[in-house]
Amino acid sequence: MQTECPHCHTLFHISEAQLEQADGQVQCGHCLAIFSAENPYNSQQQNASDKDNEIRNESPAFDTDNVMDDVVPAELRADSHHKTYSTFSSILWSLGILVLIIIGLAQLAWFQRNELVKYPQLQSAMEMVCQYAKCKPPAPKDTSRIKLTSKNVYTHPNVDKALMINATIVNQAEFNQAFPLLEVRFENIRGEVIAARRFKPSEYLGIPENQITNMQPGEPVSFNIEIIDPGSDVVSYAFEFL
Repeated sequence: MQTECPHCHTLFHISEAQLEQADGQVQCGHCLAIFSAENPYNSQQQNASDKDNEIRNESPAFDTDNVMDDVVPAELRADSHHKTYSTFSSILWSLGILVLIIIGLAQLAWFQRNELVKYPQLQSAMEMVCQYAKCKPPAPKDTSRIKLTSKNVYTHPNVDKALMINATIVNQAEFNQAFPLLEVRFENIRGEVIAARRFKPSEYLGIPENQITNMQPGEPVSFNIEIIDPGSDVVSYAFEFL
């Protein structure tokens, strides 16, 4: 007969005489475990056969009237609904992420509007957005593109203790921009500022503020300024646009 070790499941053959002599107790030659050899292998086969017979005997007859109802099992129908819900949920998540990205880009564009407006190709887009948002787009400004092409500081020919400043500036940006504030500084030999003053566009252009237009790209603008002479310690001067 054939028996199986219940511990390591090793199969081996044993005779009836050997079982009788050992009172049904045998030792596994693989794991050395001692067990009762009542042929559990055959018992397992018999139990499996009995269960198969029970299943076949208890199986219901095939019902042709309900064949259409059983074409799609309930499990598959539930799985189909789950897949539909998952697809709908994924679409909602994708739309939500897209909306968040658009909001983030809009916020970034708003905080960087003063820089973005410098590009002519973006000005029309910002103006269109502001029409719907009822806002005013910022005027482009880049004082680093305003260059002083000529300057001359000399003693005023008609006024005592005064200086005359002649200068020409050019807007080298690709867009129109407002005239900047002009700061003039005078320094001594140690680089210390002795005197400084800021001039509004209406002051150094000599034009009423409501009549001043924007600086056109590439068009030079000349002006004259009269100031008090800061003294003989002055050795240098500087201009800065703000």
